[in-house]
Amino acid sequence: MALIFRPEAFGRLRALEVTFGIVLALMAVGLATSLLDARSLAYDASEVEATQRTLAHLDDLGEHVDRIVAMARMFVLTGEDDFVAPFEDVHQLIEDDERALRSDFASDSDQSASFVALSDLIDKRVALSRDHIALRRTRDIAQTVAEIPAGGERLANEIRTQIGQLKNTERQLLEAQQTASVVSHAAARRAIAFAAAVSAMLLLLAIVLFRQHARSRKALQHEVLTAGDEERSRVGHELHDGLGQELTVISFGLAVLARNLERERSAHVDKVHELRALAQRSAVDAGSIARSLSPPAGADQGLRRVLMGLADEVGKHAGVCCNAYVSPKHELRDAAVVGQLLRIAQEAVANALKHGRARSVALYYKHVGAEGWLAVVDDGIGIRPEGLQSEDGLGLKSMRKRAEALGGTLVIRRRTKGGTEVRCSFPLPMAARSGTFRATTPAAFQPAAPRRLFAAMGLLASRRSG
Repeated sequence: MALIFRPEAFGRLRALEVTFGIVLALMAVGLATSLLDARSLAYDASEVEATQRTLAHLDDLGEHVDRIVAMARMFVLTGEDDFVAPFEDVHQLIEDDERALRSDFASDSDQSASFVALSDLIDKRVALSRDHIALRRTRDIAQTVAEIPAGGERLANEIRTQIGQLKNTERQLLEAQQTASVVSHAAARRAIAFAAAVSAMLLLLAIVLFRQHARSRKALQHEVLTAGDEERSRVGHELHDGLGQELTVISFGLAVLARNLERERSAHVDKVHELRALAQRSAVDAGSIARSLSPPAGADQGLRRVLMGLADEVGKHAGVCCNAYVSPKHELRDAAVVGQLLRIAQEAVANALKHGRARSVALYYKHVGAEGWLAVVDDGIGIRPEGLQSEDGLGLKSMRKRAEALGGTLVIRRRTKGGTEVRCSFPLPMAARSGTFRATTPAAFQPAAPRRLFAAMGLLASRRSG
């Protein structure tokens, strides 16, 4: 069997697929890098926010300690319970501040140790304030002042000093974090910008490769279709010129032999006539097979002409109403594609007449976006559900294979108002994509009013009826 297509076409297609995969992988790496950089920005910001929260907690703690000491002092001076009532509330705020700071300093051993010492001082100062309040309740102001234990002011100063030291340490940490954050943010922004630029370039490259890959697949598909037609044509010519001619010669030889046997009044004359008839039928069959393998006549002149020719032929020889509707602006002139579509249409029409007992058949072709749609609709009894699922029908298999060879799909359905619709949709060759129009769903097929139906589809109808 002759080589029907160039094998290097597969190599080019495979190389494009591998390159496209590498580009997609690089895009994924760039995206992951951008996400990691963005995560590092969020991580830096969270550290700065944590340090700022710690400083706020230290400010609150110092304020609350001063308040509780002031409340105790005012009660000593005035003896009014209004200064004692909120004492426990403020003490609870101090405990909340201490819990928050313990959590803040949990990862820093030095700060944690300093805070433990600070907490002990605060507990002593609060206890001392409680003693002042208890003493004032049983003494007058002079006796209370005389008996107040010494050291209260010293403890308050130590608390302020330690809080100040902790705040200074946290401020230094905050400054370092902010400086590092500015540097890391700038670096991360540069990395994100670089990754975005690389990703954009890779995306453009991927688009170019994808389009080139699509063109290569189309070219390879067209080459396979063309080569298949050429191979079938070659086999058809060999059948016609070889087997067909030999059967014709055999038929003539048997005719001569029959005349000789008739003159001799031989008893084998009838047998020879039977053999001659068999040879003639075989020659006719070989011719039919050869014609079916040869490219359809007029395929290079466009799909519109061959569909109209098919409609004329069916109407003339089958005695049914057959119409073809193809707008001139939706013409298709790719001979390989036209040949495949014509074979699908011929098989669908044959099924409609043979199995569907149709009285009217319509052939439609139009462009919908980047796709071509071929539909064969009849008004027969409709295909049975088991017929759609059958795997034995050679005709259905043939139509599906031809649709797949075009890179398309074949849909066969039983129409609700009777009859069958066979529709093949396939991607148009690039040269045929001009003049496409918005997709519209054809109305139900009405054999009695085909022009009104096609006008509703928004097309210019061209009709050929038998």
